[in-house]
Amino acid sequence: MPIGTAALHQSHFQAETNVDFLDWSVGQLLRDAAQRQPERLALIAPRADQPPRQWTYRELLTDAERTACALLRCFKPGDRVATWAGGSVEIVLLHQFTTDCFPVAASSRPAPGTGCARRRRCTCR
Repeated sequence: MPIGTAALHQSHFQAETNVDFLDWSVGQLLRDAAQRQPERLALIAPRADQPPRQWTYRELLTDAERTACALLRCFKPGDRVATWAGGSVEIVLLHQFTTDCFPVAASSRPAPGTGCARRRRCTCR
């Protein structure tokens, strides 16, 4: 058989059972990290021709909670929320708490100009 054409016999990995499972959301994990090590560097966002932006766990938690509060002024828990954005720090902040507030949260990036997405613009601050 040529390289890369071997028959596939298993398409998953067995679960690790030797570690405890933490039933936490991403937001809960961030809160825990901010409580344990608030000044530890959590996120670095490189920028072209500028120094990178940086957040400690405390700063990331503060900004993510601010983002969640802004969303809750436009939507209510249980609403379906889709984001339409490229990879950015802002999308990281948005996703930190959407799983806590909105059980159905999805990111999408439809092709520009196709008109295939109906948007509800949130302009609250």
